[in-house]
Amino acid sequence: MKKLIATVSIITALGGGAFALNSVLPAGATSNVLTQADTQGADPSSDCPAPRAKFKGVLDKLVANGTITQEQEDAIIQAFKDAKDSNGGPGKGRGGPRMKVLEGLAEAAAAKIGVTVDELKAAVQSGQSVADLATAHGVAPADVESAIVEAATAKIDQAVKDGKLTQTMADKLKAHVPDAAHRFVTHIKPEGC
Repeated sequence: MKKLIATVSIITALGGGAFALNSVLPAGATSNVLTQADTQGADPSSDCPAPRAKFKGVLDKLVANGTITQEQEDAIIQAFKDAKDSNGGPGKGRGGPRMKVLEGLAEAAAAKIGVTVDELKAAVQSGQSVADLATAHGVAPADVESAIVEAATAKIDQAVKDGKLTQTMADKLKAHVPDAAHRFVTHIKPEGC
């Protein structure tokens, strides 16, 4: 079960770049481009999706494309509910698997740009994208995306070596990494979020 939860945490972080920024940044930050599934449970007057609805939407998509079964989705949701009941929320604090993945994305981007993670967070919080910050520091946004893809791929490969992921699951995760890196780099926080 822990492997499954860790895998879904990685998928959630990598497959939901905008959702990922919510957990990395001090205040809510979400994508400007939302699908109906992303906004279920959100304030209709806002472009900010409710995190639970976003997470459920990601899991529903994974069920639909065969990455996980409905039974696995139900088990993941129950595990997160149980974790919330026991410690105030899944992935909260510095030690949660989702937070570790997100910190890794931010660290890879910040290192490539030549800034600290705190500087990256502050820039995004002030309305800049990671791409804007990179450009301001003379770094091509595509190079930042490549650095994130390389870092994520290395982490996924290590998870396979450690027996935490199957190669099949790793291949599926790797297929999502470039798009997630692009969304992470080009994301701009909507006003009022």
